[in-house]
Amino acid sequence: MTADELYQQAFRAEIAGLKPASLCDVGCGTGALLAHAQSLGIVAAGVEPDPAKVAEANGHGLDIRQGIFDGSQFESGYFDYVTLDQVAEHVTDPHALMRGVARVLKPGGKVVVTTPNPNSLGARVFGRKWLNWHVPYHIQFYTPQSLQRLAREAGLTMVCARTATHSEWQYYQWVHAMQFPERGRRSAFWSPGRVEPKRRRILDFLVDNARRFRLHRPITRVLDALGLGDNHVFILQKP
Repeated sequence: MTADELYQQAFRAEIAGLKPASLCDVGCGTGALLAHAQSLGIVAAGVEPDPAKVAEANGHGLDIRQGIFDGSQFESGYFDYVTLDQVAEHVTDPHALMRGVARVLKPGGKVVVTTPNPNSLGARVFGRKWLNWHVPYHIQFYTPQSLQRLAREAGLTMVCARTATHSEWQYYQWVHAMQFPERGRRSAFWSPGRVEPKRRRILDFLVDNARRFRLHRPITRVLDALGLGDNHVFILQKP
């Protein structure tokens, strides 16, 4: 397994051992994880608010319901696993989200949640230039303590909390910081092709070569080993 595959391990290695099982992916996009689960013989379904993505996924024979997940889309106690990959930071009511997750889980079922880590070293070093603040799309941030409290109120327990981050995030962070706009101006990073990015030849050279020699990979692995990576992975369980 390569370093960059460690991020996907949060889902794929976890669900590989469930066969046969059932899985619900909340905020499933076009259904990449659902397709992988089905290839393992797992009964898989998802919920996605974007109708265009739902139409594309359904065209490939995947079971995806369009709308905001609240647990009512499925029978109570139906799934062995629920996954939320970069979803929890977008919701307006995390309590309702977690109650819905608990509702559709079987007793003993697990939840995998990945979400940005606001206490990462990157967040501390880059401050308001941290890539994952991403206002207004990211509106909730979690610590292990707050997520554990949220889970407990929904009747779930936390069994694992760590950081596991895709190393490309490190490269994107460097680029984002270099292109960070003045207040009130559109970001070149989030609007490629629409805004001329800032040019800083020395920094561009350093960042491009850091990526060329894959320095972002060991940096990410060290930060994750220290629990200071940019991405949380929480595993919860229903008693």
